[in-house]
Amino acid sequence: MNKHSASHQRRVSLRDVATEAGVSVATVSRVLNHHTAISEATRNKVMSAVENLGYRPDPEFSRLMASYRAGTPRSEASTIAFVNCWPASLREGHPSEELNLYFQEAKKRADQFGYKLEEFSLREKSMPSKRLEKILYARRIRGVLIPPIPDISPWVSPFEWNWDHFSLCTIGYSLQTPRLNCVSTHHYHDILKVIRICNEYGYRRLGLALGPTHDNRVEHLWLAGFSAYQCFIKNSQKVPILLTKGEHVNVGEFTEWVLKEKPDVILTPQKRSLEWMQNMRLNVPEQIGIALLAVDADDSITSGLKKNASFIASRAVDNIIAQINRGESGIPKSPVISLIDATWSKGTTVRAVAEPQPLPLDGCPSKQEM
Repeated sequence: MNKHSASHQRRVSLRDVATEAGVSVATVSRVLNHHTAISEATRNKVMSAVENLGYRPDPEFSRLMASYRAGTPRSEASTIAFVNCWPASLREGHPSEELNLYFQEAKKRADQFGYKLEEFSLREKSMPSKRLEKILYARRIRGVLIPPIPDISPWVSPFEWNWDHFSLCTIGYSLQTPRLNCVSTHHYHDILKVIRICNEYGYRRLGLALGPTHDNRVEHLWLAGFSAYQCFIKNSQKVPILLTKGEHVNVGEFTEWVLKEKPDVILTPQKRSLEWMQNMRLNVPEQIGIALLAVDADDSITSGLKKNASFIASRAVDNIIAQINRGESGIPKSPVISLIDATWSKGTTVRAVAEPQPLPLDGCPSKQEM
């Protein structure tokens, strides 16, 4: 019988975790609050003790202490709302998989702090945003996590809410109004990472293919990073950026651009680019490379970037709980944006084609830093 079973009749304390891990209570607290001065070995030891003992913070006690320090009334809510803004007709495939991944990871993190994460789905007729606000307020749910929202969603953008009722955080930049605390992948840094890695593989003529929808959703950060890179390379290595007229990268404009500009490797979020290459009878990676800027979590074939969904979702939950404990709500005067690096997935759609040469853009991480 493990220690969690033996002690199920009382709540496991920080002192229990400290004793199990052989560290001080203060060290346990620092680990649980992501203190950067804690070594990885100590962090692993503490988290192992947390898991073994089944430790979960008491959200009511945390809020009570925060309210006591701030002199604010105590709230009874211990649920965080996960607001799914996607209509059923648009949830198939990637949006559904991404939302589910964010939800599961956020749920794990909420559970670690004694909170429950509950999903609420907006619907144009049966659950408009104003009705949902009333439900959350009536249930005294203060924390609200908003994952990426659809590009076209007239009933949720903007939300018709009294934002002062809630402590909020978004994932990504798709909710344009109002500006809230946000956790996102580090798009600017990430595309510089891809550029560096492609250079180390020996690629010289890098091409970027984007549609306005993707470009807007990442606030032009991929475009900005790639444009900065092109300022420092030879004209012979510059491939004109494809920013399509259609909302997304489409086969017609993409095919014409590839055949005309002849890039060595293509950086794009368009997952169908591999299929289009086959239609053009171009072998990947033998004749041309593909590096996706958003590789699916379960895709081990395509080379490119995988966003760190687990850390993004966890940080978003941390942000909301911290606001609740500080008695903060509403639209922040200075929104806090936390940026999380994506991870390079080697895949099989790029290959070594020549000896790498120095890249004239400092700050781009190399493959060895991944």
